Amino acid sequence: MALILGLGAEVNLPDEGGVLDENEQLIYIESRRRTIWSIYMMDRCNSSGRNRSSAIKVSDIEVNLPCEEREFLFGIPGKTLRYNDIIVRIKSKDIVSMQQMPVCNFTIVVFEIWSKVARWVGEMDGKSNRSRNLNSDETYSQLTAELKHLQESLPNHLKFNEHNLQAHISHFDGAHFGYFHALLLLCDIFLLRETFFCGQTALPSGCWKSSLLQMLNLLKDLTLLISTLKRKNMMVIAPFTAFEVFTASISGLFFYAYPNQILKKQFLLEDRGKDDEVINAEIQEIKEGFRSVAYSNMDMLVDWANSWELAKRWYHSINKLGQVFESCLSENTSLLENESIRHEIQDYGDGTVGEIHTTVKTRRVSIQNLLASNSGSEYSPEKSGSDSTSNVQDFRHGDDFYIKLIPSPVLDIFSSSASPGFMQRFDTEWENIDRL
Repeated sequence: MALILGLGAEVNLPDEGGVLDENEQLIYIESRRRTIWSIYMMDRCNSSGRNRSSAIKVSDIEVNLPCEEREFLFGIPGKTLRYNDIIVRIKSKDIVSMQQMPVCNFTIVVFEIWSKVARWVGEMDGKSNRSRNLNSDETYSQLTAELKHLQESLPNHLKFNEHNLQAHISHFDGAHFGYFHALLLLCDIFLLRETFFCGQTALPSGCWKSSLLQMLNLLKDLTLLISTLKRKNMMVIAPFTAFEVFTASISGLFFYAYPNQILKKQFLLEDRGKDDEVINAEIQEIKEGFRSVAYSNMDMLVDWANSWELAKRWYHSINKLGQVFESCLSENTSLLENESIRHEIQDYGDGTVGEIHTTVKTRRVSIQNLLASNSGSEYSPEKSGSDSTSNVQDFRHGDDFYIKLIPSPVLDIFSSSASPGFMQRFDTEWENIDRL
C-alpha cells in the first residue's frame, strides 16, 4: 500500500499557488522518506522466520535514506545517500565518507541482513545439517561476511562499547544507537547459536571453547545494552525488543543446560595438558555466566509484564522451555536437538499480540507438540474437546492448559516437582505475574 501511494519515490511538495518555504519542503520530503523506511523496517520484523515473505523489496524503495535528526527537525539541507550507495561504501570500507552518516542508515542496512539471517535459520533443517561443518554452507558464509564487512566499516563513534553507549545516551540518541546494536548483536547470536544447534560436527574441533565464550560475550553485550537503556527510559518497548530479551534469556538457559560431557570432551581436545578438575571448573564458570544472563533478561520481562501482555507470554515460554532444558543437565540430552524446541526458540512473532485482538485463535502448536513428533502423535483441539478460540484474558493460561494435553514424555518434565531446579525461583514470580 505504501508503494501504491507513491511513498517509494522521491517527489516534491505540490505548489498550490502559494510560495513554499524551503525548510517546509525539506521537512515534507524527509517525512515521506522516514515513513517508507519505517514501513520497510516493520515489514522486516514481521517477515522474519519460517514460512514468511516480505511485502517490500529494498530495491522497490527509490528514495534516499533518512538524514540527520537535526537536519530533519529544522529543515536544514544535507547530503543523503541511496541504499545502494551505502552498501558500496561498506564493501569498500570507506570509513571516512561514513563519518557523518546517521546511525539509522546503518540500522536499515542491518535490518536487511537480519531478514536473511532469520529466514535462513528458520528454514534450516537441523537434522540434515548435523553431519557437516556450517563453514561449508554458502549462505552461512555469505551472511557472516556481510556482518563482518558492516562491523568493520563502522566509524569509531558508532562501534559498540560502554564508553560509546554512555556518550550516545548523553547526546540523547542512545535509543537509535541501542536499537541498531541490539539488532546487530541478534544477527551474530543467531548465526553462532545455529552451529551449536546443528550438533557436534558443525563446529570444528579446537574452537568450541572460544565459540562458547564468544556467545557468552554477545549475550552479555546485548543484556548490558538493553538494561542500561531501560534504566534511562530510552529503550524502545516493542515486540521486537521483547524478542531480543527473550532470545538472550532462552539462549542463556540453552547453553547453561548444554551437556557437560560434550563440552568436556571438546575442551580436553583444546587443552590437552589440563586435568579434569580444571576443565570442569572452567565449564561451570562459563555456564554460570550463561545462567546469570538468562536470569537478568527474565527479570526485565518480569518488569515489563506488569503493563504488557506480550511480555508475559515471552516470560511464560522461557519458563516452560527452561524446565525442558533442565532435564538435559542429567538426562535426555537429545532434547536440545529437538526440532520443535529449536523452532520455538527461533521464531519471532509466533502467536497473537493480545493488545490488538479481543479474541484469538490458539497459538500454533509448536510448544504443544514439543516431543509429539517423537512419539508419533499430534495434538488436536478437536480430540481434546477444546474450542479453537480463546478470550485474551484467559489466553495467558493457554500454554499451561494445552501442555497438559500433550501425548508426549515432555509432560513428565513440565509436571515434575521432585527436585528444585534452576527455574525454581521463577515459578513464584510467574504466579504473581499471572494474577495481574
